[in-house]
Amino acid sequence: MSDFEISVNNAYLDMAKVIQPLLREFEEQHRAHVALHVYDWATAWTEFMKIGLYHHGPVISQTGNSWMGSMIAQNSLRAFSPEEIAQLNGKQSFLAGSWESCLDFDNKHIVAVPWVLDTYLVYYHRDMLEKAGIDEASAFSTLESFDATLQKLQDKGQKYPFVVPADVTSFSNIHTIASWIWGQGGDFTDPEGTRVTLSQPQARQGMKMYYDLYRFMPPKAKDMNVVESWNLFLDRKIAVTVRTPELLFRIKNQEFPATFTSNVGTAVVPGVPLLGGSHLVIWNHLRPEAEEKAIDLVKFLTSAEIELTLLEDVGYIPASLRALARIPSDSIYAAAVQSVRKARPFRHIRMWGLVEEKLAAGLSRIWQALLSAPNPDVNQVIADHLDPIETSLNTTLAQ
Repeated sequence: MSDFEISVNNAYLDMAKVIQPLLREFEEQHRAHVALHVYDWATAWTEFMKIGLYHHGPVISQTGNSWMGSMIAQNSLRAFSPEEIAQLNGKQSFLAGSWESCLDFDNKHIVAVPWVLDTYLVYYHRDMLEKAGIDEASAFSTLESFDATLQKLQDKGQKYPFVVPADVTSFSNIHTIASWIWGQGGDFTDPEGTRVTLSQPQARQGMKMYYDLYRFMPPKAKDMNVVESWNLFLDRKIAVTVRTPELLFRIKNQEFPATFTSNVGTAVVPGVPLLGGSHLVIWNHLRPEAEEKAIDLVKFLTSAEIELTLLEDVGYIPASLRALARIPSDSIYAAAVQSVRKARPFRHIRMWGLVEEKLAAGLSRIWQALLSAPNPDVNQVIADHLDPIETSLNTTLAQ
């Protein structure tokens, strides 16, 4: 019989093969038995609803940082005491931005601990930029140079040098466009989370700059899912895309020919990149007699040594500052480390899950509309799709 249960979520490989050996190491050190559950990200939220409702199952879970607002609102998470946070070496031992979604809405109690980080990067084919006479060192340094680089690639013969997913089932567009919106001084909501603010001038300017990139995307991209659009880059049919650090791990593991990987360059997304990632939470049905070992497990999993193991075995970027500092500047993950240090998370609001879901679908439909019409009015297309969603969400948020 296990002392308690923990759940983690599958990445781009079977996480059980990665986490189970770590749990065995912990069990040997602490004379504990931990049962592991592995959820797919697509179904994890449903599992969390069951845990919160029935107070049964895992007592520690890996959860996305953007889910925290909805989870806190359910009042089903156990707060960490100041003494327990001290055992984890304190807030100062983790990247500062990763803590924002770990606090309750009164900013009095810590209900999660940062575990791993995620972000978005610019990927490009070096030889394609070189052929167009583009200096890769400055090609993506600003939002304006990003556009100028794609324009030069197009002028030099690449009709469609860029792609991002337009699939309405993907959340990647809200993650990507954040850099453009924040880079222009805009935001998705007000600080209190009572209004969506995408109709404000700064936010609208960032969106206009982002969606103006439709000029560089193949029209067929409007019907492509995430995998299909990603394959355009992997098949060298487009020069530039924006995606998570997953490819870095796959390159490190030599999944592609050397001729391909030697030509792949990475850069920090201009503007203000998104700080994503996962936290560890403890559910409030944890039995008192298991508390000490549960805290020990959180401490074990968030240690610099284990986080560097996860970087090596999964490609997870550490939230631990000690671990981040030990990643060499010439590492394949260097751009990802630079990005998370520059990045910021979404606002920590009660109804962010609803806001994200509605906006993600609307943002994807804008791509589909732009890629379906000749010479579209970008500002008008944005307004047509987002203004009704903003109005509806603001009615809900004001209640």
